Amino acid sequence: MNSKGVMIGVQTCTATRDGWQLYNYLLSDRLAHISAHSTSSREIWTPDTAHDPVENLRCEQVIQNTQAVLVGTLYMIMKRMEINGHVEDTIKMRWLIEMVAGMHITDPRLSEDIRAIEAKHDKLNPFKSEFDQEYMELTADM
Repeated sequence: MNSKGVMIGVQTCTATRDGWQLYNYLLSDRLAHISAHSTSSREIWTPDTAHDPVENLRCEQVIQNTQAVLVGTLYMIMKRMEINGHVEDTIKMRWLIEMVAGMHITDPRLSEDIRAIEAKHDKLNPFKSEFDQEYMELTADM
């Protein structure tokens, strides 16, 4: 899904399933992007640049920008749920936004924050097992 498709979905979603599906996609995609730019990940994949100050600054900026866009996009989805009267989902989504906004992006324990967000999402998203099943069916033939 490209960013234009995501934004159309964000601006038009009214059903809880659609909101959670966007949350599912955005969290998995953007948290993976953040994780890939973390120092601990770069120590594994690119050890020669993992402690380069210029590369560290660039990666911190990528992480900060990704985090800001993710929080804003999740907030927009949450507001669509609120506008459409899905109070319980709005509360659950707000918890996830707080967790993403509170990530310590320069902390070596960033991966722990990401795992905690993913675990909370899995617990709060009432459609998670359904989305996982759909994914398994789609990728079974690959």
